[in-house]
Amino acid sequence: YAITDSTGISLRGEYLIGNDAGVEFSPVGLDNGVGSSSDFDLWSITGTMDHALTDSLTLRVENRVDWGTAQGAKDRFFVKSSTSGGSPNTWSKSTQVLSLVQLLYRF
Repeated sequence: YAITDSTGISLRGEYLIGNDAGVEFSPVGLDNGVGSSSDFDLWSITGTMDHALTDSLTLRVENRVDWGTAQGAKDRFFVKSSTSGGSPNTWSKSTQVLSLVQLLYRF
């Protein structure tokens, strides 16, 4: 959505469901991964703001929130620390927040 000629915003949502169908991917804590038959739901919302600094240069800022729930398992979906090795403490509870700043140049 254009706020002004040089500034815009957008919002998008996503939903992923695993429904007892032998999924190829499953979050940590749901059986042994491949072929898991547990149900899970993952959601995300992403907000983006962009601003044209020049005709060829655009600044973009994005914030994303992901969260999930699982039936019959701990709600641990997202990596908490890449330095934790294979420790069970590597995984956070059920949410993560990501931020991104981009500088885009158009030729």
